[in-house]
Amino acid sequence: MHRFHLRLTRLAWPAVALALLLPAGAAADRSATLVAEQAALQAGLRDSPFGEPLLLQISGSDALHTGEVMAMLPRPLASVTAALRTPASLCGLLILHLNVRDCQPVAGIAGTAGDQLQISAGPMRESLPGLVYGVRLGLQLEADTPGYFRVQLQAPEGPLGTTDLRVRVEALALEPGQTYVHIQYSQASGLAARMATRLYLATAGRNKIGFSSDGLDADGQPRLVSGERGGLERNVMRHYLALLAYSGVVAGSPAARLDARLRAWHALTERHAAQLHEMDLAAYLAEKQAAAAALR
Repeated sequence: MHRFHLRLTRLAWPAVALALLLPAGAAADRSATLVAEQAALQAGLRDSPFGEPLLLQISGSDALHTGEVMAMLPRPLASVTAALRTPASLCGLLILHLNVRDCQPVAGIAGTAGDQLQISAGPMRESLPGLVYGVRLGLQLEADTPGYFRVQLQAPEGPLGTTDLRVRVEALALEPGQTYVHIQYSQASGLAARMATRLYLATAGRNKIGFSSDGLDADGQPRLVSGERGGLERNVMRHYLALLAYSGVVAGSPAARLDARLRAWHALTERHAAQLHEMDLAAYLAEKQAAAAALR
């Protein structure tokens, strides 16, 4: 399977859109729940196999993929949520990913679930230039307070017969300059998608590894996961680093911010080169040049 399917169908940034913002009491309840959750996960976040304060829990079946991502970001809440508040800002975040070719906001229609964004994604141009898929995501802001933020995204249909792609992103302000993020996602997968996954894992993804271990090798060293789990871990990490890169650049012209975010994302991924390295900086920037120009 090409990288787009693995990254955008096994984790994406989409989910169900509701019509109203959360009532104040509900937002307060969720804030309290997330405070307790983060406290309980402190040790796991500190000792995460990702080498970043990031945890991943996977559940579901072959036909329905669900999971949760919990992470700490050394950024103020306002900087983190700036990437998630509108289709335009979310496009600015997603375009950092290797396989997102283009992302454009689409104005919402009155009475619908909110604004939308149109994504074109596929393998890197230099590898398989013909394989490009389009996905339209609906975005609905549900809560936006100085201490708590929640957004829902949804794609009823995705590539290769995938359906009902949903993501809920919650962000909570902790001590100054620290934000806790909790993401829940799910997606239904058809036969074509499952076959594409198997094909990818037997070809391009055969020798790729993730971050966690599933035992020890013959030398007694941790044996890093591969297969679907490894692919999902790489995808989660790339999205986490995109949020870190985006939220760390707040000054300059739009073009200067985009260039700085692209460079920051590439540098962050190179900290985990064994799992994430695909190309050098010059090649990555060349890949992104057309998409970057469209976003300016």
